[in-house]
Amino acid sequence: MPLFSKSSTPSKQVLVVGGITLNIYSQSKATTPDVPVTIMFLIHGRNGSAERMEGIAHSTLEAIHKQRKASRQPAQDLMIVTFVRRFCSWSLLMMLNF
Repeated sequence: MPLFSKSSTPSKQVLVVGGITLNIYSQSKATTPDVPVTIMFLIHGRNGSAERMEGIAHSTLEAIHKQRKASRQPAQDLMIVTFVRRFCSWSLLMMLNF
């Protein structure tokens, strides 16, 4: 199995964990299933948005894809997680021991 996918287009999966919507970005088949995974959390500021974080997630994964392709060295898989905050504040999450 190749160490990287032929396509650099990241995939997006939406999960709800404890009532919080998470967007999970990765590159399908970037590595084999036995390779460790690295998780990166992208959290936007007060005036940010999940849509803006999506662009950052895509560009990060595309840059990693280019590096993998150029080096042909094994690398850990990367998943990027963003939080969708709708009508919720981080102080509330902190009070709930998030």
